[in-house]
Amino acid sequence: MLPLIIVSIFVTVSYILLLTSLIIGWKRINKFEKGSENPFPIFISVIISAKNEENNISQTLNSLLHQTLNSNSFEVLIIDDFSSDNTNNIIKEFCKQQSSFQLLSLNEHKGKKFALDYGIKKAKGELIVTTDADCEFQAEWLQTIKDYYISSNAKMIIAPVLIKSKSWFEHMQALDFFSLMVSGAAATGIKRPIMNNGANLAFSKEAYLGLNDPTNKKVSSGDDIFLLLKMKEEYPSKIHFLKSEKATVYTKPKESFTAYINQRKRWASKSKHYRDFDIIYTAVAVLLTNALLLAVLVSGIFYTNLLFIFLSLFTFKSIFDFTFLYETTHFFQQKPILKYFLLVQFANVFLIPFLAFSGIFTKTKWKGKMIR
Repeated sequence: MLPLIIVSIFVTVSYILLLTSLIIGWKRINKFEKGSENPFPIFISVIISAKNEENNISQTLNSLLHQTLNSNSFEVLIIDDFSSDNTNNIIKEFCKQQSSFQLLSLNEHKGKKFALDYGIKKAKGELIVTTDADCEFQAEWLQTIKDYYISSNAKMIIAPVLIKSKSWFEHMQALDFFSLMVSGAAATGIKRPIMNNGANLAFSKEAYLGLNDPTNKKVSSGDDIFLLLKMKEEYPSKIHFLKSEKATVYTKPKESFTAYINQRKRWASKSKHYRDFDIIYTAVAVLLTNALLLAVLVSGIFYTNLLFIFLSLFTFKSIFDFTFLYETTHFFQQKPILKYFLLVQFANVFLIPFLAFSGIFTKTKWKGKMIR
């Protein structure tokens, strides 16, 4: 029992330190209020890599038509990553009607990272903004990013991504996804960025071109996080989170539990390539906390007195998690998904250890391709 108590204290303290730092980091980030129209002639290039997105790409492109930023101030480059459905034809027809939208085609089938790199190098913009082919945007999205870029002098801007949800399963995904997003946001507040999302990411083209292999092309996925790590090495104090509802991008939840698991496994599979202390500490603290809870819960089947320890640890962890999520969901007007907090908390006791180990030791598939 004594070894268990010692381990529990160590793991709990590590997790408390993590959550406390995130709460402090979130509070340090000032809300960005868009001011008057900025006269600086910043041109933006929006880069989208699309693969087999015939059901989503039209909605995404149409959403971009309603930006308040003058259409002469940005271009949209869509790179078709060898789609096998009707994605290419849909984009081609759309671009015929919109001069600021352009379809680019690759000569070789090398994947999303090469597609994005190709688009960035072809881009005319000083500021690159990446997003995904299944997203929707606030009308002031690009204007807000532009204004923040000018006022902040940031080299990379991490902006909010939310899931639009309807069913209980989608609401659970939305809350889980939200917790990851705001954790990455809060970490930038203490100048220790750990996470971003390529669905809403902006950075200086000049800074990107100055990096050696910005997205780590040897690894199939993780274009956004590996770019973050390279930027963190070169510009540790110039990576910011854009705390503004107007800069929010909305994405879709996974349609099935299998698709959800495969997505999370794909994210976890990148972890063995990380060398950044902040990411490793965060990942280990979260994994150990949930693994400890799982071990105590399973052991409680045979030793019922351990169930009290499980309940105590679970309650203690939940208090810190809820405190963090309550404030952040309030800012993004996402409080309704907190109804699923306890359900997600309990599910993660099983899912996080499973995803961590299966992501590292098993292969996963993304859009029909095995991830290496």
